[in-house]
Order: sequence, then structure tokens, then C-alpha cells
Amino acid sequence: MKIRFQGGEDTENRKELYRRWLYETGPDGLTDQQLLEAYLGVAHVKDARALSKKLMAHYTTVWNALSSSVRELMSIRGVGEKTAVLISCLGNIYLRGQAQYERSQAVASPDLAARLLMPRFRGLDTEAVYAMYLDGFLLPLGVDLIARGSAMSARLDLFPVLGGAMGRDAGNVIIAHNHPTCDPLPSDADRAITAELRASLASLGIRLLDHMIISGDTYVSLAADGLLDTVAEGRYRIPADPEVRK
Repeated sequence: MKIRFQGGEDTENRKELYRRWLYETGPDGLTDQQLLEAYLGVAHVKDARALSKKLMAHYTTVWNALSSSVRELMSIRGVGEKTAVLISCLGNIYLRGQAQYERSQAVASPDLAARLLMPRFRGLDTEAVYAMYLDGFLLPLGVDLIARGSAMSARLDLFPVLGGAMGRDAGNVIIAHNHPTCDPLPSDADRAITAELRASLASLGIRLLDHMIISGDTYVSLAADGLLDTVAEGRYRIPADPEVRK
């Protein structure tokens, strides 16, 4: 169920409706834009409705807005320093909590990897590529945005992935990209870049654990499909000695 307005509500009425909705129902009934408006409104940001629409139009997802720097936020017309600091502080609180959660458990299966990566693609109408770096025991070391592209494609540059893996002393890497306008079935190009990236990482003693394609709430794991020999019985394989990279 989504909250709907009849039109013509003034700012105070909208703020009160959001307060009541959040108190009685929780945030699940609100869209990302409505949640952002509710937060800005309760924080007494002027014209929260217009500003939330502008932020969503610019960033596409709340995730992208919250992970932006103060300087970048202030480059958007209508976002002053106080508002930018407010959004940045909220973003840092959320992202630190998310990072702590992600690093607290091993990414043992494609299902868990997808659950951690899907929020980064929610609401995107263009393709994007993320790399998740893991240690030898499959504990996450960090996630990088590698590329943003068009509605139909995004270029996967190998060098940022290799650099990110080496800089974190990662033993494993999971690549994920989205198909915003179609199903998550891999293309021939997806399979080819998987093989190329696997070989490049292997030359550095790093394992390509998976390449995931995400579309909405569904995903395809190329590892689970057998393209990478890293999944057995629905779980990622851990080498007998994870300190020895193969």
C-alpha cells in the first residue's frame, strides 16, 4: 500500500500526514521520494516536497543522494549548506550502519550477495556496475561503484576493479550490474567480460567469485549457472586454505 494525496494539501498538512503514517503504519507504505520528503519536512527544510523531487530527479535513488558529499549536494540548485550537511549526516549514519552490517557476516551464497547489492540498484533507470571485495573467508571488505551508463549498457573497465581488489588485499571479487529495462538474463557480452575479468583477477591471485545481473527484485548469478566454478549446492566455495589464493 502506498500513501496517496488528493492534491492541494499545504505543507503542514503533508507533514502531519507523514508523521501519522510513519507512527501508525511505518515507512513501508512510503515511496523513496515520500520518505525523503518526510525527513526533510520534519527537519523543517523549506519546501521539502519540491526539494525531494529535485533530489530524486538528480540522483534517481535515495542511496545515491545519501552517499553524496556536501559539496556535490550544494551544487544542486536549491540545496543550501545546512540542508546539504543534514542529508550528508543522515547518509553517513545509514551508510556506516550498512557497512557494519555487511562486514559482520560472510557472503556465503548468491542469495545473500544479491540481498546486499540490490539496494544499490533500486530505482535506477540506467545500467550501473558495482564491485564487492571480500577476504579469503568471504567477509566483505568494501563495495565500489565502477561505472554508470545508459539504459541499455554500462562499460565495465577492468582497471578500477583490479585496483580496488589489490588496494583492499581482497581474495575474492563479486561483480554486479543491472538490467533496468529487461529481464536479468545474461548476454553474450556479459559472459565474455566475465571470462576476461576472471582471467585478469586470476593473474593477480584473486578469484572472481561471481558476476550477478540484477533486475528489480530478481537476479541471475553466472556462478550459480556454472560459468564460474565457485558455487556448490547453492553456496560459494571457500578454498581449503583461504590464505592461499588460487
